[in-house]
Amino acid sequence: MPRLAPQTITFLPLKSNGMETLRGWWCGRETSAEPLPRIAKIASPLTLSPRAAPLERSREACMALKAMVLGAGSAGEGHSLALQQAGVEVVAMASRTAAVVRKVADDLGIRIASTDWRRTLAEVKPDVVAIATPGDTHVEMVEAALAQRCHILIDKPLAPTAAEA
Repeated sequence: MPRLAPQTITFLPLKSNGMETLRGWWCGRETSAEPLPRIAKIASPLTLSPRAAPLERSREACMALKAMVLGAGSAGEGHSLALQQAGVEVVAMASRTAAVVRKVADDLGIRIASTDWRRTLAEVKPDVVAIATPGDTHVEMVEAALAQRCHILIDKPLAPTAAEA
C-alpha cells in the first residue's frame, strides 16, 4: 500500500469478537476493512491522525459516555449512527428546524430533540458533543461545549478562517 499523505483518516467502528475495531479510511477508499453499509455513505466523527494505529476498545467503555449531536442533516445523522454503533448513548440532538430534528431523533431513537442547543447542552451535560452544522456556526458551539467541559467531535474546519480558529 502506498504511503498516505498527511491528511485526516476517518475511522469507522466495526465489530470483531465483541470488541469495536476502528478501521482507517482515506479519501473515501478503504484501507483496512469492509465498511458498515449505512455509515460508509455518511461522514464519521471518529477521526485520528494518519500516523495513528487502528484502535481497539470495549463496548462497555463507550457505553458510559453520553453524547449530544448538533445538526440533524446527513452529517448529524452520520455522527449519531457512528456514535451509536460504537456504543455511545446519544441522548440529545439539536437543530434549527423542529420538525426535522424531531423526525431524525425519532428515527434514531434519540430521546431529546431541541431547537435550542445552548439550553439543551446546559441541561443534558453530555460527555461528548458532535458538531455537524455549517462551518460558520462552529466557533460558538465549540466554545460553549468546552465551557461545559465536553469532548468535541467535528468533521469540518473549526472556523471559516485561520484567524477565527
